[in-house]
Amino acid sequence: MPTFFYNNCCKNGILPVVLPLEASERLLDIISNPEDAEITVDLPNQQVRAGDETFDFDIDPLRKADLLAGTDDIARSLLHIDAISDYEAAATLPAPHVTQEALDFLAMPLDD
Repeated sequence: MPTFFYNNCCKNGILPVVLPLEASERLLDIISNPEDAEITVDLPNQQVRAGDETFDFDIDPLRKADLLAGTDDIARSLLHIDAISDYEAAATLPAPHVTQEALDFLAMPLDD
């Protein structure tokens, strides 16, 4: 599975399960029978179950925690909003080596 697709799934709350080829083929065999065509994906235990068989899959612990909690990168960042606010407040203070002329230049509106 291409990395960008895998990452995009996780960022959008979709669990991308990657199984070895043999497991994928076996899973297709199992669900080809309409009576066994039910698949259960168990994220906490990192398993896919179909019929009487269980297939384990790996997932990064942080991605797993985000999917289980329904959080994303932004929500995780907002857990540190106080530290971010403190940093931003300190970062707006001009550094001693920055001249007033440079600050005035940076504050000038851009011409359209």
